Amino acid sequence: MRLSQRELEPVLMLVDTVMCLLGISLAFFLRASDISFTDQIPVQANYALLSTVMTVIILFSLKISGLYRLEFMSGRSMLLPKLFISTCAALAALFTLAFFIRTQQQAYSRGFLILSVFTISFMLFVGRYSICAIQRKWSLFSKRKTLIVGWSPMTDRLAESMINSRFPMMELSGILTLQVWQIPDEYQEYHLGSYDEYQKSLIIKPIDQVLILTSQIPPQQCIEFCRYADQKLIKIGLIPDPLEIMLGRMELSNIEGVPVLAVTNLPLDKLSNRIIKRVVDLIGGITGLLLSIIPSLIISLFIKADSAGPVIFGQERVGRGGKKFIMYKFRSMRFGAEQQDSEAGLGVDNDPRITKLGDMLRKWNLDELPQFWNVIKGEMSLVGPRPERTYFVDLFKEKVPHYMPRHIYKPGITGLAQVRGHRGNTSLEKRIEADLEYFENWSVWLDIKIILLTLTQYFGHYEN
Repeated sequence: MRLSQRELEPVLMLVDTVMCLLGISLAFFLRASDISFTDQIPVQANYALLSTVMTVIILFSLKISGLYRLEFMSGRSMLLPKLFISTCAALAALFTLAFFIRTQQQAYSRGFLILSVFTISFMLFVGRYSICAIQRKWSLFSKRKTLIVGWSPMTDRLAESMINSRFPMMELSGILTLQVWQIPDEYQEYHLGSYDEYQKSLIIKPIDQVLILTSQIPPQQCIEFCRYADQKLIKIGLIPDPLEIMLGRMELSNIEGVPVLAVTNLPLDKLSNRIIKRVVDLIGGITGLLLSIIPSLIISLFIKADSAGPVIFGQERVGRGGKKFIMYKFRSMRFGAEQQDSEAGLGVDNDPRITKLGDMLRKWNLDELPQFWNVIKGEMSLVGPRPERTYFVDLFKEKVPHYMPRHIYKPGITGLAQVRGHRGNTSLEKRIEADLEYFENWSVWLDIKIILLTLTQYFGHYEN
């Protein structure tokens, strides 16, 4: 018998409780030889009380961090880093509490407390990973059978997540669309026909929910689809395009007595969030610059030996608010190549202007190291949309929908589009979609996640 999705949180909390206690026990036994007590309370009772308090605080930390939400379990978030951060936050709160209520009877091993951060995080990871593995293989929790109406890069990613998710809670049951040619070959078997097959599909297939792409369905037909699904007690989800999401944040303001609807309340519109992001950028930029000093010196010597010309190449890019700035890179082309063809270079494969050393630098993204200086100067951020050249911005803003909103905030060294593989000679639509999605969902945790994914791909030698 499969469990319902409503029982996901209680099951996870139960597993986390067991894993917390196992992690605490592991830390206790690893440090047992060094532990001594001066109080009169028995050792077992003393540490039993501590274990209970630690477990309760950690569960609370996981709860407020959103780690019991279905979106976290089934999404692309990295399990171990978030569990580790939440555990650190919980134990920091415990240490703060202990400081104010400390007594002579409560003397615990500092080595045990520090070690427990790592053992608890590891055991929580093992528990969550085990639940994911069980769900993938045996479907412990029931999956929602899903019909997708319409097709776009957004629904493409949604279908991919249903099939390849680490914690699948939805099952792709069918696709209705007029754009059959857009559906990749691996999803063709799910195509049930055009929108005329909607009612028939809900009758002949056991559908639990319908996801409708609003940008491809006429409003009146969308209303009819929703009404029919209601009659069948089937859940409805509407998938907006990125611009509709931004318009969904419109609020009514008053200018000189005139009511005006304006898009507002994006996370980075708040001064406090911009300050936090700038502090993270300064710390990361200075750290990155210091760590790259020796590699940069070595790269500079090789560039000088490889070809004539300057080591650092400065190129005009478009940044926040359309403001132009000079972005720095290690030179990877022959000197003067940019002047020979000012309109080339957007994801060109086998570009003859690139030197052999430059090809290697680009392959490992080492040509981007000087951009830490752009971050320190405040022209770029560690994470954000990649800045584009003026020529292409002028070209795309006239031809590509929703292109210019990606310039609302600072560009970045890496971004959500890049860790998803959308860079160079790839879909511009998917890049714009990822950039707008980043603005909509910005948080410090999202920046940390993107940085960690970038490092993971770099050290794993993923080619973009």
